[in-house]
Amino acid sequence: MKTKFPNILIRILFAVVMLLSACAPQAETSAPALMPMAVKDAPVVFAATASATATATPHTPSALSALLSEISGKVEIKQANEENFTTAGANSFLDENGQAMTGGDGRVRLDLSTGTIVRLAPNSLFTLVSNEPADGSLKTRIQMVFGSLFVILNGGSLEVETPTGTAAVRGSFMSVSYNPYDGQVRITCLEGHCSLKSSGGIVEITAGQTAVITGAGLPPQVGEMTDTDIQMWLDANPEAQIMVDALLDPAAPPAMGFVPPVYAPKVVPPKEKEEAPAPSASPTPAPTLVPVVSIGNVTPTSSLVGEPLVIVVNVSPSGGGPMPTGAVKVRAGTIYFCSATLDSAGNAICSGGIPSAGAHDLTADYLGDTSYLPASSPSWIEFSVNQASTVTTLNPPLPSLAASAVTFHATIDPLSPGAGTPYGSVTFTDGSVTTYCTDTAAPWECTYTFVTAGSYMVQANYGGDGNFIGSLNTITHHVLSGTDTEFSNQNGPTGAVAICSPAYQVLALDIAGVSGVQVEYRIGDNIFVGTDLKENLTWNAATQLWEGSFIITALNTETAYWRFIATDAGGNKTFMGNGVTYVNGYTGSPIDAYSFTGPGCP
Repeated sequence: MKTKFPNILIRILFAVVMLLSACAPQAETSAPALMPMAVKDAPVVFAATASATATATPHTPSALSALLSEISGKVEIKQANEENFTTAGANSFLDENGQAMTGGDGRVRLDLSTGTIVRLAPNSLFTLVSNEPADGSLKTRIQMVFGSLFVILNGGSLEVETPTGTAAVRGSFMSVSYNPYDGQVRITCLEGHCSLKSSGGIVEITAGQTAVITGAGLPPQVGEMTDTDIQMWLDANPEAQIMVDALLDPAAPPAMGFVPPVYAPKVVPPKEKEEAPAPSASPTPAPTLVPVVSIGNVTPTSSLVGEPLVIVVNVSPSGGGPMPTGAVKVRAGTIYFCSATLDSAGNAICSGGIPSAGAHDLTADYLGDTSYLPASSPSWIEFSVNQASTVTTLNPPLPSLAASAVTFHATIDPLSPGAGTPYGSVTFTDGSVTTYCTDTAAPWECTYTFVTAGSYMVQANYGGDGNFIGSLNTITHHVLSGTDTEFSNQNGPTGAVAICSPAYQVLALDIAGVSGVQVEYRIGDNIFVGTDLKENLTWNAATQLWEGSFIITALNTETAYWRFIATDAGGNKTFMGNGVTYVNGYTGSPIDAYSFTGPGCP
């Protein structure tokens, strides 16, 4: 019997053999290529490669892989050639086109073979796609199936693809979250240059900004990072601290992931007859003036979380200097939420929403120019920001089958003029006694099994958070005993007069979905044939019924027969007449009939 070695043992044996061979003398080999500088705190990965010829093409595609570490909670992986996910362990490898998935308590760090770090948040799934040449460098591609991840890039560029849009980073730090139920994509750019593209357009953002696509086909919108965004970066990525410090203090020196050594050059005295070097150009004088910065007006006088404010800022000259130029940024406490450029009169109108509730001191910071130093306004004291209201939407799945699990999804959206991202828990109940389950983070969902057929109330109750007020939504979920269409609440003509202009209602339920419902008439002969009168009914979301009406003509000696026909998503038809459901067409009896005893229809 052959013994199969685990994938990690094969990798270790391969690395040992290649390292030993690298130690042996080799003739006529080229010098080893310099490896890219590793990201701080990233594990060092050794690779042995064949010697390159003089004509080798730089930036050839490299095999993409990832080493897993910092595993907590439920983390699973699946290689491209495997059918099932398996539990990940420390030093597990993920190969190209492999997938990593986290549960509700799962987190993991993946060190890509490119030196880039990717950290996966709870309830997330992504695919490691490729690493290819692009624009004289290398571009790494990954696909986000659902959830959130953080990217700390080490050279080149990286794209995160979702069905709604594609996020890209050139620089260092970007996060991406994707909700498959409403199609929303949201990115934060902590450092570097990031972009978000959909079929509706593309936006470029930089440090401290966000971009969001609220649904498929919609253009991305730009916003400002919140203190919650920043805290999430710090909680998940210790490497982010230096970037956060630089973001919160624009006057600080540029953040660097490492400090290169400084070498003192050897001083050689000039020869006696050597001409003295030409004097260097005089440096540009540093700005010395301090302008006067003030906030002139804030509209409205109080707001909800995320509600856009209009803030008028003035920067006036001082010391006989010229009119200040450049930009201003307004912050609530230490968090910037809008920026604007000065006009020729030194005025700027800054618009943005404060991302957290409470009493905030508003301060306008002038960023300086060639004549003026940076300066700040006196604070606008204790501007009041209140919690924003929300609306909870409980996405009802199709009817489910008795004794089979069904998953409900809830979305929480701020009510205008409030804006932002709600956090917190959603509890799924029957509205009174039974609690189906509680989910503590988006995407909020609940999987439950109803044992018997029937109609059940399902309520999603969002408890709110510090910035958003709770809300709830209630639906009726239908559980069917079988996979055929079921009819209920049928309503047809009620007499000889009503038959002339009848109105119909019926509830048709199918696990595969109902694509259409018709009402069918036959005058005289009770066998339904090709000359039958048919009319399409329309789904009424308010009444949860298929409804419609139409006029027929008949004599007072005739009898009218009618029935409902439902077509499911697979094209299968189910019929109902005389309150009896049947699936095999006309059987001779289950057809409702009404005789005309009056003057008939016009």
